Amino acid sequence: MNSAKIYRLISTLKASKKDMRCSSCYAIELIRATGYENIIDILLLPLYYTWEYFKCGTLNEVCFEDYLKNSYTRFCRYQKEYTLHIINILKKTITVRGLSLTTLNLTKALIDTYSDLVLTPHKLP
Repeated sequence: MNSAKIYRLISTLKASKKDMRCSSCYAIELIRATGYENIIDILLLPLYYTWEYFKCGTLNEVCFEDYLKNSYTRFCRYQKEYTLHIINILKKTITVRGLSLTTLNLTKALIDTYSDLVLTPHKLP
């Protein structure tokens, strides 16, 4: 797994979470499209897992949020099932009308990354 790609996706998601002032930013569009107010946190979990599992670095290096500790622990127990569920959410999201090109591209990149993790047998235990 490409650690630079994972780091970039983590950074992009975190940046979108911090910059929720505009109505067309990625986080706001995803919240509207999915109905999940914590969608960015949900999307970060598989990336954190990948970062740690493939030994790209420590969670501290990607500024892991302490409030996600319990969610992350649950995610780690059922990473395949949760990741497949997230992929389904994202696939439904890209069918929503009126999403910006940026949102569509980032969502497709996440779908590709998560699909690669789940569908390649040697990727996740």
